[in-house]
Amino acid sequence: MNKKEKELVQELLTAIDRNITSLWVNDLSETEECVILDTTEITEDPETEDVTNYSGINYAIGALVSYMEGQERIKVTEAKETLKTNGYIVDNLFQNCDVTINYECTDDQAYDVASKAVASEYITSTIFEMIDEYARDENLKPKTNED
Repeated sequence: MNKKEKELVQELLTAIDRNITSLWVNDLSETEECVILDTTEITEDPETEDVTNYSGINYAIGALVSYMEGQERIKVTEAKETLKTNGYIVDNLFQNCDVTINYECTDDQAYDVASKAVASEYITSTIFEMIDEYARDENLKPKTNED
């Protein structure tokens, strides 16, 4: 866990501490510990009618999730750059969600379906046909067996 992740987790734990309370349940004979998620006011003691304001922990959770999602995007971008540097075409990648958006299936099933689709003979031959077409458009000279 890096420094930023530790800071955000600590902020979340602090928010949880600030937003924990005992609420009355059932017939008001017992209380239950709970954590407040959203900003709210709660009358903690019905006899004194003292109201406590809680900020909720949703902001801290949101900050942590946003940061983690950003870190994942950075990792994907770095991986794509590494592949591109090594000659791989990474401008048109597919994900499981390209299948799961239209079909009810597990991520493993979605991966299998998408993998078969992009590796199909039709797609492969079409790509090579398009490579030939665009190479001709760019006036690239085909190699001979002697090259």
